Amino acid sequence: MARISQSDLRIVEDALGSASGYVADFTNATFSSFFAKEVGAAIYGHAYAKYGTSKGKRLRAFLEEADDAIALKALRALRAYVASTGWRPDGQSPEEHKVTGERFDELIERFSRPRESGLGQQDPLAWLVRVQRKLREIQQIAFKAYDDSNDTETKDVPDGIKQALSAHYAVLKEQLPPDFPPSAIGDMGRHIHFSDHADMRSIAGWDVPDLMAKAEKYALEAKAAEIDDDPRDVLNLIDEMFRSSVEQELSATAPDYHMLVLKCCLLLGKRFADKTGLEDDLSSYGKAFGPKSPMLLVPVDLKTATRQSQQQGAMFLFQGYRSFLRNTHAHDIAEGDRDFSLQAIVFLSMLAEVLAAATVVAETEEQPATTSASS
Repeated sequence: MARISQSDLRIVEDALGSASGYVADFTNATFSSFFAKEVGAAIYGHAYAKYGTSKGKRLRAFLEEADDAIALKALRALRAYVASTGWRPDGQSPEEHKVTGERFDELIERFSRPRESGLGQQDPLAWLVRVQRKLREIQQIAFKAYDDSNDTETKDVPDGIKQALSAHYAVLKEQLPPDFPPSAIGDMGRHIHFSDHADMRSIAGWDVPDLMAKAEKYALEAKAAEIDDDPRDVLNLIDEMFRSSVEQELSATAPDYHMLVLKCCLLLGKRFADKTGLEDDLSSYGKAFGPKSPMLLVPVDLKTATRQSQQQGAMFLFQGYRSFLRNTHAHDIAEGDRDFSLQAIVFLSMLAEVLAAATVVAETEEQPATTSASS
């Protein structure tokens, strides 16, 4: 829950007594069972042990890391549990308990309202692209500076590198909204200030990946808040090739989501066959997107390991969709509810965009590769 603050967490701690490490009157076993049944989450997973292994510390980590909808579900379930059992923290008077309960209710009500993103009128996904582009520029400069300084006896980083990074950093800070979650932006500023050999490694290997992950989560949560329960709201994310079929099925009295997904898979396969002249099968996707001598080039070239990995990733995605969606829907009646089917078609739409943007490479051309792609 990217938008939960330290003061919000104190409200939860006051209501549940979790500052002590305990949570209400739960034992380890009942706490685990409660989260599994009421929230659908494994509270004793490794991801929620970053502050420690007590129930209170796990709850704190969970509320910070979980998606907004899941975290809100947990808060509602915990509030209902306390209200139904009459439990209250030791040393807390009935009147104090009433006040903490009211503050807990206000917190839940606030988080139940649509999120007001600090992005204003900006489209969250367009904002994400801009931030990612700036972060990649910073990372490339830092990586090169680190590699270049390795070749010197003193491992000094030129002053011009610090100036370039400082300029990009100033733009990046302006791009981040006021409600952006806690991140490595401060660490990045400190590393740029000192700009020594180790700082370049920290910027490229820690600061940028942390900000990338936080920005992606922030943008996706902001975008999700714009879409309500009407499935037609996702049509703007669906490729035009599939859109009429989706609209027709959503309007049907008894939609056949299984057939809808299969139809969209077949449409994507036909577009692939039309562009490459190959059959729509697993081996053809390997031939078309394989990183050694592809027919369809996804990055601008294959001169770096990162671009080779991107090319190989495209191959895995196309082969994966065919195994996971196309084959299962063609050879069996796969279970498919509305939400899963629409999510699958949004994924197919992303593949359609990748396919449309890929460059057809002449058979006589060879793409130079410096290293093998990572798997």
